[in-house]
Amino acid sequence: MNERTYQFSIEDFHNKAEEARKFIITQYAANLMIVAASTIKDGNEAETIVGDAYVELLKHAEEFHSQSAIKEFLYNKVKEDCEKFLTTSLPVRRHGNGGC
Repeated sequence: MNERTYQFSIEDFHNKAEEARKFIITQYAANLMIVAASTIKDGNEAETIVGDAYVELLKHAEEFHSQSAIKEFLYNKVKEDCEKFLTTSLPVRRHGNGGC
């Protein structure tokens, strides 16, 4: 971004303005990574989950009417995908193996 401070605009975001999209990424990426990595304990998968959340956000950019709605979507998406990852990556316990 240039030296001036960028003032986020939902219209810029809807119009796919690079500055608006960069702003959203830099605004939330670090905290989303902390949420994901601390939840699933896998840095590579956390990066994938956060990246996928941004991709999904950009696919539906026109549906968001405020920065707070964007933030809410990103955090909810990351939390849901972390939960999904945890439930699908749990080791399968086999009955009859020493009481496991």
